[in-house]
Order: sequence, then C-alpha cells, then structure tokens
Amino acid sequence: MASNSSTSKPLLSVVDEIQNQVLANYADKIFETEFWKPLIPIKAKMFEKLNTTDFQFEIDDDIILDTSGLLKRHFFAKGTIHVEEKENIASNGKIWDVEISLNEPLAIVKVRIRARDIVEKKKLKIGIFIQTMNFDDNLIDGVGRDAILFAIRFYIRKAIQIAAKIN
Repeated sequence: MASNSSTSKPLLSVVDEIQNQVLANYADKIFETEFWKPLIPIKAKMFEKLNTTDFQFEIDDDIILDTSGLLKRHFFAKGTIHVEEKENIASNGKIWDVEISLNEPLAIVKVRIRARDIVEKKKLKIGIFIQTMNFDDNLIDGVGRDAILFAIRFYIRKAIQIAAKIN
C-alpha cells in the first residue's frame, strides 16, 4: 500500500462557513445514518449503520478528477466509516476524527472535522482536514495524487453546499 501521508500539516484543508446554520443542527446527528445519506455527494448504493460509531457503505459513480469536469473515472468502492468525537474545543465547538477505510480498492483516509458557531455572523464555521491517505496504487489507475485530492476537495465542497440547505 502506498503511503501518501503528511505528519505535520493536513494534505488537504477545506474551511467554509454555512450561513444561518448552527452546530446544534449537526452535532447530535453525526452518528445517525439519516444525517450522512443526504451529505454523500456521490451515488451510494448502500449506506448503513453498523453500531454506535461505525457505518458501512458501497459507492458506484463517476468521479470528476479535474477542474474542467471532463476527466472522469468510474469508481466502485466498499468500505466503512468510523466516527469518534473528541473533547470540545475552547471556542465551544466540536471535533470529530473520522477514519474511512475502503476494502475494495484498499485505502485508508483519516479526516478531522472541526465545527463551531460564529454567533455574531449567524454562521457555522466548518473545517474538514484530510490528515493522511494510504492507498493501493491500483486505486489511482494512472491518475496522480493531485487528481485524487482535487476530487476529494470537489466532493467535500459539494457536501458542504448540501449541508447548507439542510434544516
């Protein structure tokens, strides 16, 4: 398995603010299947809860790998998601560590999600940080790591847009 990790800073950071939303709309639901389903911006053939902190999924969709939207790869994956809530941060926010493991193709991605209310602006600030990515070279199938990171950023931004419309 190829290691594509970074020890000091995240491989990818996406920070955004969601207007007219508050952390309470999301924090209590992050361990529920119905929370995740609308936020998955690619076709999930299956997404279900295994236990309190774990989910399993199956994805079957075309993934956009470039800014023009012309470079696409069909992507089929099965795997699990483990969500662990960390201690509240000083700014009355929340932190979750998420590990996404693919069995087909083999890959492990570790993500940290931080969220906090910006009360004076009536916004929810959310940061999604890809800490590490380890994957079988067959996953990229001739596509470079930058294309994979582009796809991840693109779909995270899409998920944040979807989240902004929830509630």
